[in-house]
Amino acid sequence: MSKSENKPKMQYMSLIEYSKNKGIKFQEISELDAINYMATKNYYFKLTSYRTNFKQIDGQYQNLDFAHLIDLANIDATLRRFIITTSLNLEHALKVLLINYITQDKDEDGYQIIQDFKSERPKPYTQTITYMSFNHYSVDFYNKHHAEPAVWVFIESMTFGALGQFVDFYSKRNNTKKLSKISRIMQYAKNLRNAAAHSNPILINLFTDRELIHHPNSMLVSTAAIMNIDRSYMSDIKIHDLVALFELTKILNSPETINHEVVQAKRVLDRFDKHPEYYRDILPVQQFRVLFAKMIDFIEQK
Repeated sequence: MSKSENKPKMQYMSLIEYSKNKGIKFQEISELDAINYMATKNYYFKLTSYRTNFKQIDGQYQNLDFAHLIDLANIDATLRRFIITTSLNLEHALKVLLINYITQDKDEDGYQIIQDFKSERPKPYTQTITYMSFNHYSVDFYNKHHAEPAVWVFIESMTFGALGQFVDFYSKRNNTKKLSKISRIMQYAKNLRNAAAHSNPILINLFTDRELIHHPNSMLVSTAAIMNIDRSYMSDIKIHDLVALFELTKILNSPETINHEVVQAKRVLDRFDKHPEYYRDILPVQQFRVLFAKMIDFIEQK
């Protein structure tokens, strides 16, 4: 049997009935309003992905209203906006740091380093050049500089992933302790940033074996300890990667930028607190909020 036969497309009323058969109630929000919400603001598949945080007994969800799923989706959207903004700030700060190192290095002319990067890391090099050639906003850079790009031109067009490759390359080339530390944890912040940028749900499967890390990064475990986060929580991929994001924020950003990000992060906490009664008995959601608050405290410390 094909997937289309096993899981056929459902109309909205069928989705409502299917949800009710799973124990999801429509008391906080009417069925009509739920249909209108799915038709105009969010879709069923994404909304119901958040049900993984709620208890199920004999195939029936306990104390779960469709309004709770909508609220959790809205919290998640606020969290993703924070992640994206923070990641953009990190990306900019990291580019500034790299250019500063290279500018002050008398042995670097700004051109040979890119040729060496091309030889050692051909894939991210080609990816960046290709991006420059196809992106309408950077095609002028490509036309003028692609034959022999300077580092200050090349870095401007790098994706977050390619930038991480360049950080690793330069930290080994220049034996830079700070960049070496950044390189060791940047991939985890990148994974989180990519998930947020593609609007993937973050607040699903919290603290379950579905997203378990068997060997969390030792540096991040140490950072979590400073945050007063127990090591056991670092096996959760979302917590692990958020610790990386907050650690990089503390390493790279100016006090002014950090203050701005604290304000944005606290908006996530405020959104959690809009309907605290929804999650009074939902331990994964409560625990995530507690840990996220500890991460905010960490970057607030001077």
